[in-house]
Parts: sequence; structure tokens; C-alpha cells
Amino acid sequence: HHLQLDFEILPPNVTKKPQERRRADGSWNGLDIYYVDMPPVTPMVHCVGENFDNSNRSWLYRSCEYSHFCWDVKEQEFVVFREDPLALPYQWWSSTKMPSSMLDVAAGSQTKSWFARPGVGKFSPRIVNTTPPSGYYRLANRTMLPFYRHPTSYRNPGHVQWDEFLPLYVLLDIFDRTDDSLLLVQMKRPNDVDRPFDLLAKFLTMMGAGANYMNIRDLNNSLQFFGPPKWNASSDEAHVICTDTALVGDGLFSDHGHHHWHGQSYGDRENPYNTGKGGIFRRFRNWILEHSLNISPKISRRGRIDPNTYDLDTAPLGRTTGNSTGTPFKVVVSQSSSNKGTRSNLTFVEHIDALRETLGSAVEVLPVQLPELSLRDQIELVVDATVYISAAGGSTATAMFLPKGAHLILFFHPVQYLDYDFWNNFPHLNVHWIGLWKNTTNSTTTILYSYP
Repeated sequence: HHLQLDFEILPPNVTKKPQERRRADGSWNGLDIYYVDMPPVTPMVHCVGENFDNSNRSWLYRSCEYSHFCWDVKEQEFVVFREDPLALPYQWWSSTKMPSSMLDVAAGSQTKSWFARPGVGKFSPRIVNTTPPSGYYRLANRTMLPFYRHPTSYRNPGHVQWDEFLPLYVLLDIFDRTDDSLLLVQMKRPNDVDRPFDLLAKFLTMMGAGANYMNIRDLNNSLQFFGPPKWNASSDEAHVICTDTALVGDGLFSDHGHHHWHGQSYGDRENPYNTGKGGIFRRFRNWILEHSLNISPKISRRGRIDPNTYDLDTAPLGRTTGNSTGTPFKVVVSQSSSNKGTRSNLTFVEHIDALRETLGSAVEVLPVQLPELSLRDQIELVVDATVYISAAGGSTATAMFLPKGAHLILFFHPVQYLDYDFWNNFPHLNVHWIGLWKNTTNSTTTILYSYP
């Protein structure tokens, strides 16, 4: 036997020239694509999360990773090619036509209303058993995430963060793909109404600095070729663009699952869904900070008490004992964070005045209108804060980026502990709930005074 060495010995002082990068043959939503002069291969499909054989519920619990996932430009649908029936596990590909139900998944987080209508959100690519095309365009170095959009995420940042991006992050984490560059493809169910993209665009950076988003209706419109298309135009071959990796199946990974609302009913609190999930919530937070925004996830609370000038044991409630209290604690107050019912237009003006009068120079109180700030500005505002005050609801999602040990004070509607199950399982915050019928300045200042 001979050992073959796979390297080249160069003369002294000679440096091998780097290989010239191949020019792209086109672009897809601004991403480079390259023509491959050979048929698409049969994908390897790895699915996890269910053991119910072919039951009518198994698709809800299944998540799949594809090694070769294609978009058919002519038919405008996702496909996979079955060229070699032995290339995948026998039990999946032994029949003449693989049952599509074995690849069905819930694409996009399920809601309670969807779950009541069987099959809503179900997805699988079409299995192509005929001869594959002689060539295809390859989208390299991108993991594709096809999903159906949550019906209310277009108007609520909490739904974007916890019903869109958190499930997709969990899917990435399951298959060890959290370092990949991403292409999110929003699919469209029958009778779906087109919704504004504004909020999703504003928060897209959460999925990575280079994350790319496409609506399925724009997949063909965003396709450009540098020169004549290299597909075989003289035949009926499929015209496809294939990505090396795709993940799909995040239906039960939101903060409420398929049988809860967001705390609007007592049933949500009687049957908690997020017990033990604090670790994944914290990893999601840290991943956004580190991976997407290049912000350290270990920034500490800002503020320090000088014991020589501020004695918590002897100072009377309502007054500080001096003006020099070290570094002031940062208190962020989210004003008008909700436009719903009794939570609407809460400005907390009296609370702000009371905090400044009561705690004096020990605190820096910052009233903010979060919708006016960019994602980065919102996060940089709270990432070193000691206290965050807000009405409960979707806009409180920014509080996830508070530092460890910070205090979150939530004012809630009498029968709606919104996002109660999420916050009570979020491990590194001290969460305080104040009913709006107790909306007094004394309740807020008491909490702050009791927790130095």
C-alpha cells in the first residue's frame, strides 16, 4: 500500500497563488448563484421529533434537515429529486412513490386557532420521481428556512420575536446550524392576506447580520442572470435553483405552543408550557446579541451605590441621604407601549416624577418611545439597564435583552397576564407584576427601594 500525500511542495521563496474565485452566473434576491452542469442529487433528509409512524398528528412534531433542497422556477414550488432510491433510508424510499406525508412538517409556529383547523401550516416539498434536469443553479453557503408567517406578527414585535424568530432559532439549534448564513422564505397559504413587511424587516437583523428574506411570490421576480440562462431551453426539463441545506418544521417551538394564547386566559396560566425552557430563551437572547449585533451578552447592570452616602437600612422610604451615590442606576420606562384597552397610552409620567423625586441622583430615568428607535438602538438602550418599566404585551419583548439580575416591572390588565408564561420562565430577570387597578406610584417606588 502506498500513502498518497495531498499537498504540493513548492520551491523556496515561491508562494502559491490563491485560486481565483469563480464569477457568479446570476443572483437570487441579491445572493450569488452558480450553474452546475450535472443533475441535482437525491437529498439526504434527516427528520427528528416524532415516532407516530404515519399518524395524522405526526407532522406537527417533526423537524427535517435537507442536504439538497430546490425551487422549481417553472412550477413555482419547492421540490426534491429522487434519482437514486437507495440514497435514503429504505423505509422512506422503498415504494414506487414515497408518501409525501412522511415529510410533512409544521412550517411556522402553530397558533391555537390554526390547531383547531387540521392541516393549517402543513408543508412538504414535492417529490420528483422523473428524470432530473441536466443542470441546475446552486445557491451556496446559505441555509434556507421556509416558513408560514404568524398571522399577527406584522403588527406586533413580540409575535415577530417569539412566534417567528424564536422557533426558527430553536430549529437551527437542533441541527447545529446557528452559525450559518440564512435565507428566510415566507411561504403563502391559500387565502392568506398579504401583510406589511415593516416589522419583520425592522427586526430581521435578529437572525444574523447577513440574513436574507424573500417572500415566495418574489422568488422568480428576484432572479437575474449574468448572460443567457444556462438551463436547457429546448426541452421540458425543470428549471431549478438548489441550496445545500434547508431546515423546516418549527411548528411547536414558539413560546406558547399549539394550545395556548399569550396569557389572555386563566387556562394559559393553569397549564404552563415553558417550564424548563429558560436555557433556550437565554441562548436565543445571547445568540442575537453576539451573532447578529456583535454586542457582548455579558454586559452588567449599570449603577453602583456608595454606602458612605446612601444607607438602605436607615434611609427613609422616599428620600435619599445624599447626592453622591456612585454611578446612577439606569431605569428605562417604555411609554405608550400598547394601544390595547386599559393598557393603551400608558405614559407613566407620575411614576417618572416619583422615581426622580424619591431616588434622586441614585437613578437615571429614561422615558422612551420604542417604535421610534431602531432594533440596535432599542437593545443598546436596555442591555445595561437595571430596571425596565412597561405595560405587558408584545412591545415588552425588548426587555429580553436586559442584563442578568435586572428588574422588569410589568403593568397588566386584570385578566390578562400577557406573556406570563414566558417571563416567569426567563431565568436571569426579576419580574414584578402590578395590576393596572393598583397603578400607583408608590407600588413602583416600593419595588425599586426593596431590591437594591
